Amino acid sequence: MLSNNYKDNERRKYPRLNVVVVTCSSEEGVSLEKVCVTRNISAGGICLILDKKREVNTTLSLKINLPDASSPIMAKGRVVWSKSIILNSNEILYDLGIEFIDIEEDARQRIFRYTLSHLDMKPI
Repeated sequence: MLSNNYKDNERRKYPRLNVVVVTCSSEEGVSLEKVCVTRNISAGGICLILDKKREVNTTLSLKINLPDASSPIMAKGRVVWSKSIILNSNEILYDLGIEFIDIEEDARQRIFRYTLSHLDMKPI
């Protein structure tokens, strides 16, 4: 089980890491292999930046490639919030907050250790 005791100024279950991590996602039932960028990642979920809005409660299949890992992490996530980012009059991107709903515990631990190591945080 992951420790809830870490130094952080936010009241979150898991620390978040603001890092660019390339992620591929596809909507359930529709093959939409799409490379996207993350705004941040934690052991509990991921914030993706996409060029297409996804509705809240949409389930996505995710393939997460951590920069220091040899194999990708496979997970399913549920969109819990969506926010538009207007770049200019012709281009809109979307921030999607995605909660992991199906992820192996060892994969969650890998993400947790990755975020801690890059935040230079040590569990208490």
